[in-house]
Amino acid sequence: MKIVIARLRAPFAKFVLLTATVLLFALHCGGGGAEVVSHGGSASNGVALSHYSGIIGTGLTVDLQQTFSPVVAGNPGSAVVWTATGGAFVDKTYVAPFTPGTVTLTATSTSDSTKKASATLTVRASGSLASTLLAATSPSTPLVGATVTLREPSSDGAFVIASTSTGADGSWKVYGPSAEMVDGFSLSISAPGYITQNYSNVTITSGQTTSMEQVPMAQVGPSGSAGAHGLILSALTGQSIPGLKVTLYPGINAPGTGVSSGSSTTSSSGSWGFGRSLDPGYYTAWVGGGATGYQSASFTVTASQAFDQVSGTSQDSIINPTLPAGQMRIVLTWGADPSDLDSHLTGPSASSAQRFHTWYGDKTYSVNGQKYANLDLDDVTSFGPETTTILVPTPGNYKFYVHDYSNLSSTSSNALGQSNATVKVYDSVGLRNTFHVPNTGGTLWRVCEIDMGLGGVATIAPVNQMSYSSSTGSLPIAPGSEPSDEALIAASASQGKH
Repeated sequence: MKIVIARLRAPFAKFVLLTATVLLFALHCGGGGAEVVSHGGSASNGVALSHYSGIIGTGLTVDLQQTFSPVVAGNPGSAVVWTATGGAFVDKTYVAPFTPGTVTLTATSTSDSTKKASATLTVRASGSLASTLLAATSPSTPLVGATVTLREPSSDGAFVIASTSTGADGSWKVYGPSAEMVDGFSLSISAPGYITQNYSNVTITSGQTTSMEQVPMAQVGPSGSAGAHGLILSALTGQSIPGLKVTLYPGINAPGTGVSSGSSTTSSSGSWGFGRSLDPGYYTAWVGGGATGYQSASFTVTASQAFDQVSGTSQDSIINPTLPAGQMRIVLTWGADPSDLDSHLTGPSASSAQRFHTWYGDKTYSVNGQKYANLDLDDVTSFGPETTTILVPTPGNYKFYVHDYSNLSSTSSNALGQSNATVKVYDSVGLRNTFHVPNTGGTLWRVCEIDMGLGGVATIAPVNQMSYSSSTGSLPIAPGSEPSDEALIAASASQGKH
């Protein structure tokens, strides 16, 4: 018998609430080129059960399509009944346990109970990946109906873990088990007429939705028919930087690897560009630092027939000036809308029990005349960068937020979630972490927490939570009655900009 187990759904908090269907766990049904792992013998003496992958996420569901080409030895067309050592069944859907571990699924012939096959599944804590897909047109538009597929690394790449399609606004979200493998998962995004995007070393974090970079989808076209251009800006000043060499390498997240596809040196205005001389597709741009006084940087570039060295979407990036040991820099960038996003950093005070708060109304936190943290750059006209630097680290917990000032009074706006906002955290070595805004409603994005140890040794933890801020509250804060950071930020927003 060959049985397909497919159709995985979002975490099954209540059996009656099944959200958007995605493919999570698949049993090999012949073809596809995957290695077949058999359980319970062959169809000549029982039930033959073969499958790709043996992992599933906690609380996720599997649609047991028992009528898909069932073959039981001696009784073709016979149905099977499923049992499991853990989890539950609702109609023809299997629900994985909410506790990690292992479970065994068994398919037994309804006509002969001696004919059966079993497969053991590893249950891992579940999480999800999400982003928004745009077509590389000018201007960019949402790409609807593209297929997003998550795979477990294998010799032939056929171990499908999950799959979904982009919605009307180009958004997608795929659920899967958290990965403990060194190589992580691979992820591909494909659509007819477009060049497939391929990502490697993708990780799923338990209990979290990881937002991925928005990379515009390039249309299929002749070799040497695509272009790309943009600016390189200083993360500290927001000014464009001339004289930097930008080198392109084929593929996403492939800085400095393989044979380069060409290079461009930024002009006096900080611009780089390639005329329609590139193959349509995706590249990693590498910008060297070191001797220039900047840390090396890389970013993803889409080469499209709709772009050239001056027209089409400008693919701008930032480069960070070198930092002394112990200092950290947090840089926010975003798209055209909303026009005004604000950076907020709270952290441990070096002189009192209260937490400090840097924002557009109080940009510098100082102790005895020495700057400890500073909002270096406040941008109110889209794109960024907006930059905050921790100059003197104080042991304790720091929190970084992004607030949508343009929509601060809204309780339904999703402009922040659709802004392609990105936060990058740097230290003296280079880029430590990159965070992409979740594509959900909210005007306050709680990005990350930084636990600062002695000597400026920092542990950075993602939070990626969205909420709607309130416009009520007051400052200053009385000692011993400190409100939440969210209330602090809401209070600052209520004061307005001058």
